[in-house]
Amino acid sequence: MLKWRVVLPCAQGIFAVILLLWQVHNSKIIIAMGMAWDTGAPMWPFQTPEILLRTINMPAYLITRPIAAAFGLQTAVAEIPILLPSIVLLWFLVGRSIDINAVPHQSQRSRKRPLGLFVLLAALCVYVSVRVASAGVMWWSEYGEMSLTSYLILARILEPLPWCVVASALLIRIIIRSFHNARRAG
Repeated sequence: MLKWRVVLPCAQGIFAVILLLWQVHNSKIIIAMGMAWDTGAPMWPFQTPEILLRTINMPAYLITRPIAAAFGLQTAVAEIPILLPSIVLLWFLVGRSIDINAVPHQSQRSRKRPLGLFVLLAALCVYVSVRVASAGVMWWSEYGEMSLTSYLILARILEPLPWCVVASALLIRIIIRSFHNARRAG
């Protein structure tokens, strides 16, 4: 049987290493250019690896930011020793969750869940999803055009959206299942 707790961290870890190497290469070019760009480095290709990494691994970034700040790491390249293990850990936990939930266990159904916390987290994720989506729509209606740069800027605005939508859906599913199980038991 396929072990997602092994496959996902390995695949995402390799993908992250490739994107991080691209990011390091781009950082060297940006430093060499100095102030040659009036408005900063172009989105493509120089900011693309960071946008992809954040979109795919947003929870790892959220964990890494306070740790990096505590150590005084101020650049994306300096954060790599903390970020890469966070990404691998994130995907290990996602894979472990898939492995555990692939086979239903009787003990899982009868387990008490902190529903209040799940409701609060689901509401927070739905709120963030709506805010991020509305910010993306507002930005696109004002500045959007059919260009790679516009798509990358929109992707940067929408970075937390996929994770918030998935987290909302999973938490709502847990809440509904818990209410159904409580209704059956009571």
